[in-house]
Amino acid sequence: MAALLLVCSLKAQTVAEVFKLVNSKYAQTENVSMDIKYELFANYSAALPYESSSGSYVKQGSNFCSSLLGITTMQNKKYAVSVSETDKMIVVSNPDKSEKAPSIIEIDSLLKRCTSTEMRKTNDGITVCVLHFENAPFCEFDRIEIEVGTNSFVTSITLFYREAVNLNETDPQLKKEKPKLVITYSNINTNPVIKADQFSEKTYIIDNGEKITGAPAYSTYRILNHKK
Repeated sequence: MAALLLVCSLKAQTVAEVFKLVNSKYAQTENVSMDIKYELFANYSAALPYESSSGSYVKQGSNFCSSLLGITTMQNKKYAVSVSETDKMIVVSNPDKSEKAPSIIEIDSLLKRCTSTEMRKTNDGITVCVLHFENAPFCEFDRIEIEVGTNSFVTSITLFYREAVNLNETDPQLKKEKPKLVITYSNINTNPVIKADQFSEKTYIIDNGEKITGAPAYSTYRILNHKK
Protein backbone atom coordinates (compact mmCIF):
# COMPACT_ATOMS: atom_id res chain seq x y z
CA MET A 1 0.00 0.00 0.00
CA ALA A 2 2.84 2.37 0.83
CA ALA A 3 4.17 1.93 -2.67
CA LEU A 4 0.87 3.08 -4.14
CA LEU A 5 0.49 6.32 -2.20
CA LEU A 6 2.78 9.19 -1.43
CA VAL A 7 1.42 10.67 1.78
CA CYS A 8 2.31 13.98 3.36
CA SER A 9 0.69 16.23 5.93
CA LEU A 10 -0.03 19.76 4.75
CA LYS A 11 -1.19 23.00 6.27
CA ALA A 12 -4.78 24.08 5.66
CA GLN A 13 -3.59 26.98 3.50
CA THR A 14 -1.97 24.55 1.06
CA VAL A 15 -5.20 22.60 0.74
CA ALA A 16 -7.00 25.94 0.32
CA GLU A 17 -4.73 26.69 -2.61
CA VAL A 18 -5.71 23.39 -4.21
CA PHE A 19 -9.39 24.30 -3.91
CA LYS A 20 -8.68 27.79 -5.25
CA LEU A 21 -6.99 26.21 -8.26
CA VAL A 22 -10.03 23.96 -8.79
CA ASN A 23 -12.44 26.91 -8.69
CA SER A 24 -10.16 28.86 -11.00
CA LYS A 25 -10.12 25.94 -13.43
CA TYR A 26 -13.93 25.93 -13.66
CA ALA A 27 -14.02 29.72 -14.00
CA GLN A 28 -11.44 29.72 -16.81
CA THR A 29 -12.97 26.79 -18.69
CA GLU A 30 -15.46 28.30 -21.12
CA ASN A 31 -17.37 25.10 -21.91
CA VAL A 32 -17.53 21.84 -19.97
CA SER A 33 -19.89 18.94 -19.40
CA MET A 34 -19.75 15.95 -17.07
CA ASP A 35 -21.75 13.11 -15.62
CA ILE A 36 -22.33 13.07 -11.87
CA LYS A 37 -23.14 10.00 -9.81
CA TYR A 38 -24.29 9.82 -6.19
CA GLU A 39 -23.80 6.61 -4.21
CA LEU A 40 -24.99 6.34 -0.61
CA PHE A 41 -23.38 3.57 1.46
CA ALA A 42 -24.80 2.24 4.72
CA ASN A 43 -21.42 2.50 6.47
CA TYR A 44 -17.84 3.55 5.83
CA SER A 45 -16.65 0.11 4.73
CA ALA A 46 -19.66 -1.02 2.65
CA ALA A 47 -18.67 -2.21 -0.84
CA LEU A 48 -22.13 -1.92 -2.45
CA PRO A 49 -24.23 1.27 -2.36
CA TYR A 50 -27.53 1.29 -0.51
CA GLU A 51 -28.92 3.62 -3.17
CA SER A 52 -27.56 5.57 -6.13
CA SER A 53 -28.63 8.17 -8.67
CA SER A 54 -27.09 9.84 -11.69
CA GLY A 55 -27.09 13.40 -12.96
CA SER A 56 -25.31 15.77 -15.31
CA TYR A 57 -23.77 19.22 -15.54
CA VAL A 58 -23.07 21.37 -18.59
CA LYS A 59 -21.58 24.87 -18.70
CA GLN A 60 -21.15 27.40 -21.50
CA GLY A 61 -19.57 30.63 -20.37
CA SER A 62 -21.61 31.92 -17.43
CA ASN A 63 -24.56 29.73 -18.45
CA PHE A 64 -24.99 26.31 -16.87
CA CYS A 65 -27.56 23.58 -16.42
CA SER A 66 -27.42 20.76 -13.87
CA SER A 67 -29.70 17.83 -13.17
CA LEU A 68 -29.00 16.43 -9.72
CA LEU A 69 -31.09 14.46 -7.20
CA GLY A 70 -34.43 15.37 -8.77
CA ILE A 71 -33.58 19.07 -9.05
CA THR A 72 -32.82 20.79 -12.35
CA THR A 73 -31.02 24.11 -12.11
CA MET A 74 -30.54 26.36 -15.13
CA GLN A 75 -28.79 29.71 -15.26
CA ASN A 76 -28.32 32.21 -18.06
CA LYS A 77 -27.46 35.92 -18.09
CA LYS A 78 -30.91 36.99 -16.82
CA TYR A 79 -32.34 34.10 -14.83
CA ALA A 80 -31.49 31.36 -12.37
CA VAL A 81 -34.23 28.72 -12.38
CA SER A 82 -34.38 25.75 -10.00
CA VAL A 83 -37.00 23.07 -10.66
CA SER A 84 -37.85 20.48 -8.02
CA GLU A 85 -39.71 17.47 -9.40
CA THR A 86 -40.40 16.16 -5.90
CA ASP A 87 -41.91 19.38 -4.55
CA LYS A 88 -43.46 20.45 -7.87
CA MET A 89 -41.93 23.87 -7.37
CA ILE A 90 -39.88 26.36 -9.41
CA VAL A 91 -37.66 28.97 -7.77
CA VAL A 92 -36.69 31.94 -9.95
CA SER A 93 -33.91 34.34 -8.94
CA ASN A 94 -31.05 36.44 -10.27
CA PRO A 95 -28.07 34.54 -11.69
CA ASP A 96 -25.17 33.78 -9.37
CA LYS A 97 -21.96 35.51 -10.40
CA SER A 98 -19.61 32.99 -8.79
CA GLU A 99 -17.77 30.39 -10.85
CA LYS A 100 -17.21 27.35 -8.66
CA ALA A 101 -17.09 23.64 -9.17
CA PRO A 102 -20.47 21.90 -9.16
CA SER A 103 -21.05 20.09 -5.89
CA ILE A 104 -23.60 19.81 -3.12
CA ILE A 105 -21.24 21.17 -0.49
CA GLU A 106 -19.36 24.44 -0.05
CA ILE A 107 -15.83 23.13 0.15
CA ASP A 108 -14.26 26.53 0.80
CA SER A 109 -16.41 27.27 3.84
CA LEU A 110 -15.94 23.77 5.26
CA LEU A 111 -12.18 24.19 5.05
CA LYS A 112 -12.42 26.98 7.64
CA ARG A 113 -14.26 24.68 10.07
CA CYS A 114 -12.14 21.53 9.83
CA THR A 115 -9.77 20.66 12.68
CA SER A 116 -6.96 19.29 10.52
CA THR A 117 -6.10 18.49 6.92
CA GLU A 118 -3.84 16.19 4.99
CA MET A 119 -3.09 15.55 1.36
CA ARG A 120 -1.82 12.51 -0.47
CA LYS A 121 -0.94 11.96 -4.09
CA THR A 122 -1.41 8.70 -5.96
CA ASN A 123 1.02 7.37 -8.53
CA ASP A 124 -1.41 8.25 -11.33
CA GLY A 125 -1.35 11.90 -10.31
CA ILE A 126 -4.64 12.13 -8.39
CA THR A 127 -4.48 14.59 -5.47
CA VAL A 128 -6.55 13.52 -2.47
CA CYS A 129 -7.37 16.29 0.01
CA VAL A 130 -8.74 15.15 3.37
CA LEU A 131 -10.59 17.46 5.75
CA HIS A 132 -10.98 16.15 9.30
CA PHE A 133 -13.90 17.25 11.51
CA GLU A 134 -13.70 14.72 14.35
CA ASN A 135 -13.38 17.42 17.00
CA ALA A 136 -15.28 20.19 15.22
CA PRO A 137 -18.56 21.15 16.96
CA PHE A 138 -21.85 21.32 15.07
CA CYS A 139 -20.56 19.51 12.00
CA GLU A 140 -22.34 16.61 10.33
CA PHE A 141 -19.16 15.00 8.99
CA ASP A 142 -16.23 13.10 10.51
CA ARG A 143 -14.18 13.79 7.41
CA ILE A 144 -14.43 14.70 3.73
CA GLU A 145 -12.14 13.41 1.00
CA ILE A 146 -11.84 15.32 -2.29
CA GLU A 147 -10.00 13.83 -5.25
CA VAL A 148 -8.61 16.24 -7.85
CA GLY A 149 -7.32 15.05 -11.22
CA THR A 150 -4.16 16.20 -12.96
CA ASN A 151 -6.32 18.61 -15.00
CA SER A 152 -7.52 20.32 -11.75
CA PHE A 153 -11.07 19.03 -12.14
CA VAL A 154 -12.62 17.34 -9.10
CA THR A 155 -13.13 13.65 -9.83
CA SER A 156 -14.85 12.64 -6.59
CA ILE A 157 -16.02 13.85 -3.18
CA THR A 158 -16.62 11.40 -0.33
CA LEU A 159 -18.58 12.55 2.73
CA PHE A 160 -18.21 10.50 5.92
CA TYR A 161 -21.19 11.34 8.13
CA ARG A 162 -20.75 11.66 11.87
CA GLU A 163 -24.14 10.50 13.12
CA ALA A 164 -25.29 6.89 12.91
CA VAL A 165 -28.66 6.58 11.19
CA ASN A 166 -31.06 3.96 9.92
CA LEU A 167 -31.28 4.44 6.16
CA ASN A 168 -34.62 2.64 6.09
CA GLU A 169 -36.77 3.69 9.04
CA THR A 170 -39.52 1.30 7.94
CA ASP A 171 -37.23 -1.64 8.73
CA PRO A 172 -36.56 -1.68 12.51
CA GLN A 173 -34.25 -4.68 12.07
CA LEU A 174 -31.61 -2.52 10.46
CA LYS A 175 -29.05 -1.13 12.88
CA LYS A 176 -27.95 2.47 12.94
CA GLU A 177 -24.63 3.04 11.21
CA LYS A 178 -22.54 5.96 10.02
CA PRO A 179 -23.17 6.32 6.26
CA LYS A 180 -20.95 7.76 3.58
CA LEU A 181 -21.88 9.51 0.34
CA VAL A 182 -19.63 9.27 -2.72
CA ILE A 183 -20.08 11.84 -5.51
CA THR A 184 -18.22 10.94 -8.71
CA TYR A 185 -17.58 13.28 -11.66
CA SER A 186 -16.83 11.46 -14.91
CA ASN A 187 -16.77 11.91 -18.70
CA ILE A 188 -15.46 15.45 -18.25
CA ASN A 189 -15.58 17.11 -21.68
CA THR A 190 -14.27 20.61 -22.38
CA ASN A 191 -15.71 20.60 -25.89
CA PRO A 192 -19.32 19.46 -25.38
CA VAL A 193 -22.18 19.65 -27.86
CA ILE A 194 -24.58 22.34 -26.57
CA LYS A 195 -28.26 22.15 -27.50
CA ALA A 196 -29.81 25.36 -28.85
CA ASP A 197 -32.32 25.63 -25.96
CA GLN A 198 -29.97 24.24 -23.28
CA PHE A 199 -29.97 27.48 -21.30
CA SER A 200 -33.36 28.93 -22.20
CA GLU A 201 -35.57 29.88 -19.26
CA LYS A 202 -38.58 29.49 -21.58
CA THR A 203 -38.27 25.73 -21.16
CA TYR A 204 -39.39 26.16 -17.55
CA ILE A 205 -41.11 29.55 -17.13
CA ILE A 206 -43.02 32.30 -18.92
CA ASP A 207 -42.22 35.88 -17.89
CA ASN A 208 -44.65 38.44 -19.33
CA GLY A 209 -43.02 41.31 -17.49
CA GLU A 210 -45.64 41.41 -14.77
CA LYS A 211 -45.92 37.81 -13.64
CA ILE A 212 -43.89 34.63 -13.94
CA THR A 213 -45.79 31.40 -14.55
CA GLY A 214 -44.76 27.86 -15.37
CA ALA A 215 -44.18 26.85 -18.99
CA PRO A 216 -46.76 24.36 -20.37
CA ALA A 217 -44.80 21.34 -19.10
CA TYR A 218 -44.70 22.92 -15.63
CA SER A 219 -48.06 24.69 -15.52
CA THR A 220 -49.04 22.99 -12.25
CA TYR A 221 -45.79 23.85 -10.46
CA ARG A 222 -45.76 26.45 -7.69
CA ILE A 223 -43.62 29.48 -8.53
CA LEU A 224 -41.40 31.26 -5.99
CA ASN A 225 -40.16 34.49 -7.57
CA HIS A 226 -37.06 35.87 -5.84
CA LYS A 227 -35.85 37.75 -8.89
CA LYS A 228 -35.12 41.45 -8.29
